Amino acid sequence: MEVVGKVIKVGAKTVTVLIPRGSACAHCGLCQSAGQDSLLEAESLVQVKEGDLVKVVLPDKTFLKATFLVYLFPLIFFIFGYLFGSLLSSIFKSRGEGMPVVFSFVFLGLAFFLLRLLYSKHSSRASAFLPRLTEVVSAFATTGCDYEKERFSSEAQA
Repeated sequence: MEVVGKVIKVGAKTVTVLIPRGSACAHCGLCQSAGQDSLLEAESLVQVKEGDLVKVVLPDKTFLKATFLVYLFPLIFFIFGYLFGSLLSSIFKSRGEGMPVVFSFVFLGLAFFLLRLLYSKHSSRASAFLPRLTEVVSAFATTGCDYEKERFSSEAQA
């Protein structure tokens, strides 16, 4: 994933970038919504200042790993919770689906708790998922998206 955005805030190790919100961004959750645009925190590999247009890159492998952790890991825990609840239900000769359903949601909560614990905002594991700010681009650079070009080139001229 590559996107061009405008630097809003420069921090010690990270940079906040305003990027156009595309259809692929609708349910990602990696960035915060700012109206039609999104705020994205990225690790800066180059020297930048506020107002610069920059290219932000998130490798596909990293994106797929994050997708697995956010979507499939909890689903796997949910299914194992149901199976564990079914096993306990058969051992205690309990009728109905109550115990499997309860355990499936308990395991789902456990999955999210583990993800939160292992990938807290300031952990080294979480920093591996930060997008990288790779280069400063001019206001008239070809970005592959006319919306991005129009959106940020008009602001850069003003």
